[in-house]
Amino acid sequence: HQNESMAGLRVRVTDTGIGISEDVQRRLFRAFMQADGSTTRRYGGTGLGLAICKELVAKMGGEIGVDSLPGKGSTFWFTVQLPKQLNATEVSTQVNEVTALRHDLPNCDSAEVNLQRGRVLIAEDNVVNQRVAVAQLKSLGYFADVAANGVEVLEALARIPYDIVLMDCQMPQLDGYETTRRIREEDGHQPYIIAITANAMQGDREVCLAAGMNSYITKPVRAAELKAALLRAAKETERPLRASALANLAGLAKAGDPDIVVDLVTLFAESTPPLLAKARLALEDSQQLKIIAHTIKGSCSNFGATRMETLCHELENMDGEDAPARSRMLLTAIDREYAKVQGALDDFCATDLLT
Repeated sequence: HQNESMAGLRVRVTDTGIGISEDVQRRLFRAFMQADGSTTRRYGGTGLGLAICKELVAKMGGEIGVDSLPGKGSTFWFTVQLPKQLNATEVSTQVNEVTALRHDLPNCDSAEVNLQRGRVLIAEDNVVNQRVAVAQLKSLGYFADVAANGVEVLEALARIPYDIVLMDCQMPQLDGYETTRRIREEDGHQPYIIAITANAMQGDREVCLAAGMNSYITKPVRAAELKAALLRAAKETERPLRASALANLAGLAKAGDPDIVVDLVTLFAESTPPLLAKARLALEDSQQLKIIAHTIKGSCSNFGATRMETLCHELENMDGEDAPARSRMLLTAIDREYAKVQGALDDFCATDLLT
């Protein structure tokens, strides 16, 4: 619709997703409302975003709605009324009005913060714990979706490359340990996985690391502990090797003979598997195991193998009566990480150095 001074604008966004039932569509634009329990957990967040959109559109003289069929997808649309010509004063006034509205809405983080922080998937079957985790992450500037079990986690990761997964270890259908193992078996995008467990027993950390998780916190999740885990995630790279370490290797190759770097990588490939085998034989000999772990750790630091280096550090400092069993689990994780590291080093030698 338009007249001499105003023009109407209509925008539509269509997807081919799971769709929304007619009953739910009538409630969808209320604050903290999503399609249904399973959809919220699998794809949703809190539902506050659509309520915010409704307020913003209404402020601009328009309407917002959705047309959807379950299993067929959805089309979200909105209309706004805009002046055909705006002078600088009018533009400033409208911007200020929208900004004021944004500040009036509760807990509304800016899109810039969410994009910078990264996207988080919460794997948790308890509805109360879900809401607490969403609120804690929101206060730290993170946007989060929720999955209720490991099956939903795998489905969500197949759709969206989440940066971080908060993984509850005990979930129905598929628990956090097995879910993590399946994620780590994939060759594609690898999120940073923070284990969340109700237990705080000695050995839990090693079980989590052996499954392929990157970090570990306990329930009830405290905001300070969660913040520290997220900061660690931000500092660590998802790649087996640090980019700075690869740059140093490339510089060494350019400064001298590229074969030097190839020889170093070959030496790492020849020496590490025997050391890992020797470590398994030394599980009952803590001093010998510490020496072997320290030796492997030193090689990892030269190549920027951050996660493998961290695992070796854990192994080097292992103690306690159940140390052999916990060390065995860590060695399983180190074996898995070594395969990734060696593959990345081989690719590096085959491409970056020889081209």
